[in-house]
Amino acid sequence: MRRRTRTHRTGLLLGLLLGISGLFITPSLYWSLAGFKDATPKQQPPSLLSEDDPSSTKERFAWQPVNNELLDNDIKDAPLEAPSEAIQPTIGSAVVFDDNYEFRLKVPFYVYDNGLNWADTTTPEGIPIGETEYPDFKHSDDYWMLMSTFNHPMRTTDPSEAKLFFVPLLMNLPPFLWKYRVGTYCVHNGTTCFSHVDAIGVVERMDDLLGESEYFQRSNGADHVLVLSHFFARSDRKNKFKTCRNMLSCNRVVFENHPQTTPEAALPYRITLPSLYVANHSGCEATDNKTADFAMIASLMPKKKHFQDRRNICQWLKEGNHSYSVCGEGEMCPALAEAKYGFHVRGDTFGSNRLMDTIMTDMVPIFTNVKQYNILPDFAPVDKFGYFVDLANRRTFDQSINAILATSDEEYRSKRSFIKKYKSLVDFRSGVPFDEYMASFAKRLGVQQHDD
Repeated sequence: MRRRTRTHRTGLLLGLLLGISGLFITPSLYWSLAGFKDATPKQQPPSLLSEDDPSSTKERFAWQPVNNELLDNDIKDAPLEAPSEAIQPTIGSAVVFDDNYEFRLKVPFYVYDNGLNWADTTTPEGIPIGETEYPDFKHSDDYWMLMSTFNHPMRTTDPSEAKLFFVPLLMNLPPFLWKYRVGTYCVHNGTTCFSHVDAIGVVERMDDLLGESEYFQRSNGADHVLVLSHFFARSDRKNKFKTCRNMLSCNRVVFENHPQTTPEAALPYRITLPSLYVANHSGCEATDNKTADFAMIASLMPKKKHFQDRRNICQWLKEGNHSYSVCGEGEMCPALAEAKYGFHVRGDTFGSNRLMDTIMTDMVPIFTNVKQYNILPDFAPVDKFGYFVDLANRRTFDQSINAILATSDEEYRSKRSFIKKYKSLVDFRSGVPFDEYMASFAKRLGVQQHDD
């Protein structure tokens, strides 16, 4: 049951402290001190509702079986023409698709325009989120996906026409605040502001609001899509979204294919697709003037065992007298652009925005673990972008590196040409990943036919 365990612990602590000091605590003061001042309705907090109250969380989360017939019956009459009107964002920088881009999504989708739409997110000073550091955050795919909805030809303003519903929340923003513990952002025309302290309350309010939607209730979220791709949403001890049953009942873009629910949660099966990291400032300005063979700009973290591959690469490059611009910590630009190949190496997990930085700089990436191929969406042809290096030991590393260096200039130019042609598939600023994700969901849900 939502909040009860946490509030109970908080209540015991507050009760002990305030009891000692002899203070009298009112319900409003209690909830304010507990960190729910901006996160609870004006009426009695949900966790204090009686068990037989129809609005209690227990009643709200008594789910019914998913109505899959809704999706199956709609495929025959799904319109393929574009909606007549396009909706423009009030705040933020809408993504503009290339004029020659051929859209993959062929069915209409609807974007919520109520309190679930966070396109108006700003700082308390009124600075749009698009002008802050957040769009360059490696997990800001929620922002770029939302910004890609405004100029997409299949967006409809009529929810009755929609075959998919895109939930325009920025649910990677609260984890951004939890991780770095700085900054405050506001939504709903500046009326709801939150920092890392009270963001969880806002998240839970949004989950409640989603559950109240008649369109969500129609299929229990089976035709909804949500970006929830921060590692704080994994189904482990760090999971901050485990009580958000409505969000977890949507189809989702998730962190590196990590599960977000457990069998014990008794949630309906939904489609999840692995996330793409966002490139840091769109990479570096590409150049054909290469002064080094390799580059890897990354923290080496001497005390972390999962970073041993990074440390090995730098040591082996140095001992092998190989040419590299930077290996380890340093400035990303122009070191990446000046090298021919960029290492994609695991850190805490197998993924990293380092791969996107490399691709957006028109460098040829070097993968270092086969699992790195499996945590990216199918529409990204990363296996054709670069090469693989075996890090099992120094001998296998040298063999792999020497094989790469022995390739012809023609093959190298061919690799770079392929990257330039298809890198929009992993570039959120192009809008293409949004279109590919939505088309993938539509096909898997059966509301759009497959291409072949």
